[in-house]
Amino acid sequence: MTSRTETNDPPCTAPRLLWCIDDDRELPTFDGVGRRVTRHDASVLYDVVWDSPDKVLASAGIEFASSDDDGGVWTVDRGEGPERVGGDQDEPPRAAVEAVLCGRPIEPLWVRRVRTVLVTVYADDGDLGVEVGDVRMDVAGWTSAFGETGAEPPHGRWWTLADDHRDAVHRGDGLERRVEALLTDAAGAPPSSTPPSDASGAPQR
Repeated sequence: MTSRTETNDPPCTAPRLLWCIDDDRELPTFDGVGRRVTRHDASVLYDVVWDSPDKVLASAGIEFASSDDDGGVWTVDRGEGPERVGGDQDEPPRAAVEAVLCGRPIEPLWVRRVRTVLVTVYADDGDLGVEVGDVRMDVAGWTSAFGETGAEPPHGRWWTLADDHRDAVHRGDGLERRVEALLTDAAGAPPSSTPPSDASGAPQR
């Protein structure tokens, strides 16, 4: 049975697997895989990425971003995932990246839009079993680190799979494996086991 009813179940852990999707194909249906399937409405998050006019942070492999969706949260990502810095504030917490900026002014460079549709599949015991995400990322106002406006901006689409918090002993019903098989078949390619993420939680490529 498929529904769109919101629940109070705890969220799954971070995605364990992802599939890169390069077209507009639909997620497979999971009816009959678990006891119940819930399809949630889409959520959209916006992050603003900041840098100096000469893109010194990007050249150093650093992303400095703010997210209005989280009440003014600032993050720094040095290639190993975003770390929150500076607390909630309107002004950029420059101290976190000043060693690279060296006094340069900074400004908003582009806006990242991440649209996520979650599907939760419940196990036979009624507990939350897995979460499937359909994640799309695009940007506005982007130029590359060296000012090449014709270069391809960071964007993409992914399907993700996250397990619940149960240990392996309680995964004997094979729900995760069945959902994974459906996603692999629909994607036409095997998944990656180590999804990277940006400040919004969406993987990048």
